[in-house]
Amino acid sequence: MEYKESPELKEINRLIKELMDLYYEVSLKSSLSESAFDILYALVSMGSGCMQKDIADYYHVSRTTINSSAKKLEEQGYLTMQKGHGKNKHLFLTDAGKKLVSEKIIPVMQMEAGIFAEMKPGEGKEFLRLFQEYIRIYRERIVSRK
Repeated sequence: MEYKESPELKEINRLIKELMDLYYEVSLKSSLSESAFDILYALVSMGSGCMQKDIADYYHVSRTTINSSAKKLEEQGYLTMQKGHGKNKHLFLTDAGKKLVSEKIIPVMQMEAGIFAEMKPGEGKEFLRLFQEYIRIYRERIVSRK
């Protein structure tokens, strides 16, 4: 069977992989696992007290991975977990967690915001619109294959 991949598809796949590698590098430089970085990032973005399941759903990470990483962060004194409805747990930053977030997470978020600020007016929104459309069509095609 022969298949010729379009240059656009090759490039989008390469760019997605490169971005994933960059986030991995950022988490390593922060001395955090990717899932720990995601949890702390989410606690800034979604607010302290957000639920584990919301983080897992938002970042497309298994709830087991988030739970395991949250337990490690709790053992290290960076967050506390409080039981919610059913198996849901709310995550709260401790003072040590707030310090860690201000040193390791906030600078990354500020850097990301700066990237969009460097784009020409409208480019950031257009980039997001096109990427969201790509994901929507991809998801639609994957669902229809079942």
